[in-house]
Amino acid sequence: MRDCGLVEFISKVGDRLRSQDSKVVFFLGAGASRSSGIPTAGELVARRWIPRARKNAQGNDSRSDDVWAQAYFPGYDPGNPAKFYGRLIDEVFHLAEDRQREIEDIVVKGRPAVGYGLLARLMAHPMYSRSLGTVLTTNFDDMLADALLIHTRKRARVIGHHSLAAFIRNTLSAPQIIKLHGDAQLAPLNTGSEIKVLPDALVEPVKSLLAEAMLVFIGYGGADPSIHKLMEGLTRRPTGGVWWVNPSPPADQGFIDWMGHNECFHVKHLDFDEFMVLLAARFDDINLEMVDHFIDDRRKFEDDYKALFEKVTATSAQDPDADRKMAALTKLTGRTESAWGTSMQAWSLRKTDPEKADKLFVQAAEAAPDDARILGNYALFVDDYLKDFDRAEALYERALTADPEHASTLGNYATFMKTVRKDFARAEALYERALTADPEQANTLGNYANFMKTVRKDFDRAEALYERALTADPENANTLGNYAFFMQTIRQDFDRAEALYERALKADNEHANTLGNYALFMKNVRRDFDRAETLYERALTADPDDANTLGNYAVFMQTIRQDFDRAEALYERALTADPDNANNLGNYAFLVQTIRKDFDRAEALYERALTADPEHANSLGNFGGFLLAHGQKDRGFVILDNARRILASSPVKPLLLEIEFYHYVHGPTEERDVRLRAVRVLIDDGVRSPNFDLSDHVALARQERHPEADLIAVLAGVIADQRPAEDLDGFSAWDASRCEAV
Repeated sequence: MRDCGLVEFISKVGDRLRSQDSKVVFFLGAGASRSSGIPTAGELVARRWIPRARKNAQGNDSRSDDVWAQAYFPGYDPGNPAKFYGRLIDEVFHLAEDRQREIEDIVVKGRPAVGYGLLARLMAHPMYSRSLGTVLTTNFDDMLADALLIHTRKRARVIGHHSLAAFIRNTLSAPQIIKLHGDAQLAPLNTGSEIKVLPDALVEPVKSLLAEAMLVFIGYGGADPSIHKLMEGLTRRPTGGVWWVNPSPPADQGFIDWMGHNECFHVKHLDFDEFMVLLAARFDDINLEMVDHFIDDRRKFEDDYKALFEKVTATSAQDPDADRKMAALTKLTGRTESAWGTSMQAWSLRKTDPEKADKLFVQAAEAAPDDARILGNYALFVDDYLKDFDRAEALYERALTADPEHASTLGNYATFMKTVRKDFARAEALYERALTADPEQANTLGNYANFMKTVRKDFDRAEALYERALTADPENANTLGNYAFFMQTIRQDFDRAEALYERALKADNEHANTLGNYALFMKNVRRDFDRAETLYERALTADPDDANTLGNYAVFMQTIRQDFDRAEALYERALTADPDNANNLGNYAFLVQTIRKDFDRAEALYERALTADPEHANSLGNFGGFLLAHGQKDRGFVILDNARRILASSPVKPLLLEIEFYHYVHGPTEERDVRLRAVRVLIDDGVRSPNFDLSDHVALARQERHPEADLIAVLAGVIADQRPAEDLDGFSAWDASRCEAV
């Protein structure tokens, strides 16, 4: 295959559509329907049918699904699960009736997204339909037929079974959809034997259609033997060429060989919606207006279009065509003479020109003062980009007055109440209303999971919500990253966490929060410091002002690299980005205390940290230790008791170890044996605080003639992971703590 750039290819398709006497046939695979809510073949295999097959096999082991599948199905490749589609569906659903019921259950939830909407407009257009009137597909769903009805009020001729092949037409009076593997409700072809060869009745009519066409494969992986054989059976290559739109070549080697012998072209692009936006933008008479009586579908389309804006923006750093895609998206909204079109133009400018975006939002809201979608988007813009929280709250309220059940506004307002107003009861009520309005809203499910984890500490509910969020959107990078962090910090299932981090970065390799958290995972769990540093650098390239990443990277530089100047510079950047971040204030205080020995400044930073968050356990623990080391024992123990109270519900073992150490060094004589036993249990359990500086406490123990000052000095080194635990053996108090623990 010869390579062809995306922009050049779009130009060729556009020219061919305008010529009217040249035919273009799209061949759509499962990837085209993915954004419409229908999983791809690979996703069905890996996430739906492998777990079901494993359950049917009644296996009881701890292996991951991929490892189990490789053992149970020789030749299974986790990197290409779609190749096992036919075998897996036959393995799980033995009867044709059961397979059909499964396919119906999968496709019934789909609703056509942006790509299908724009394709429908081109196919129904009085001029362009002469060239682009037929679509071939291996999909069972009705996304294109539904889009034609929703967007244009036109009904398609759907050839959903080979018995209808006689009705295939080369000259069209209506858009034509040919389902080569059948329809979800008409005996769809699934198993390896069923998709080995196309029914004879379909082959000749399809070959006739393709003879004078430009054939464009998009969203298709090329794993079906029947399609490969159809191509091989063509007496000559389609006159307009064969164009393979996919980052990867076909999965079937025979298909690749056929393409190599027939001068086919490879366009390395994945996203069907983006492709259709670029194509539609070339035609001045294609716009985004929809038939009003399909109100729910119109809202879905508009939400999808907004999400596409966000996706293109998020991936712009690694997409050389991002500027063209954004220009095309904006151009299409500019043709829409409606308040919604104006609001979408505003949304497209939210980062680059927020002042102009604000003016356009005002214009849109004045033109449609009761449109909940526009008001909700405006509220989110004012909340996230202008940080005018009172104005944002007023806009959220207006949006919900206009439509009390607008799901995305309810979800965004809930997050506002959680993060800005700290009104957790109101936030929870809004999340519940949002999920009543739309139980499969992935962003709301993911945000509610975060709420349950961080605010309610209801970890089982959080996990269930994360799972629901990923069922609704398996490639949501934000949810995947947050769920990975949950598995890391709450469940401590590190293998699962790592797998989720990798999935998150596959979905968006420039997601700053995920990169930062994965760096933390590599530092604390895998101890792969070079990888951690690389991930921190990538995270700050993606978002140079992320306060959490800056603070965590500062801790890394402080404790692992011991580059204290770099650490201090990172802390300063972190506090510039977020002056009230309790975690960063507390950690910076510890550096100023232990490295710079500027005790007045350290105390001021600790005070700021606890003003920002009086329940911040780590700051409480470190400040309590600071006060004890500087003679303020009464206040120090009060603060440590507060830290212990918080840790009772969310234990952090290294911090507990530090607190028990402080009590052993500075506490009442009668409590020393109990405190040392508690330290012993944690040390024997492998708990450490790497490079944690306890030298001030060692010095004070010697100064105050603590009877076990030598033990304390060694113990400080063991806690900091700078000495082996065996160095404690031989100290009589330490040996006694072991005996008493037994």
